[in-house]
Amino acid sequence: MLGCDAERLWKLITRPENLSRWLGPTVLSDTQYGGFVVVTPARTEQTGIVTTCEPPHYFQAAFDRPPHPASTVLVDVVPGRGGAHLILTHAGIHDTLLAQYDKLWTTALDRLRQLIEGQMLPELSPIEP
Repeated sequence: MLGCDAERLWKLITRPENLSRWLGPTVLSDTQYGGFVVVTPARTEQTGIVTTCEPPHYFQAAFDRPPHPASTVLVDVVPGRGGAHLILTHAGIHDTLLAQYDKLWTTALDRLRQLIEGQMLPELSPIEP
C-alpha cells in the first residue's frame, strides 16, 4: 500500500513530468488508448503503445524491443482505506533480461514510494533493462 489516494497515484504514474521523477526521463507519455509512450532510461529507448486505458484504474501498454519479443506492462491502481495499491505486471520478458528488469522495476518503484513520502530523490543512476 502506498501512502496516497488513487487519484494522486494515477497522476504520478501517467503524467510525463511525474514519470520523469521516478522512472526516468519520459519524452512522451499519453495514457489514453492508442497513445504512444517513450521512456529513455540510461542509454536505451523504449517505445510502446497504450492498448487499454481505464482512468484512473488501469492501463496496459505493449513494448517492442527488437531483437527480443514484445512485452506487455499492465498497471492497476486499487483504492484502499489507508492509501492506494499499485499492481504492476510485466509479461513477456525474455529470460536473459529478467534480472535487468527486476532491478529496473525494484529501483523505480522504490523511487515512486520515496516521492509519495515526500523524500528527496537522489539523482537517477543509469538503469538499463
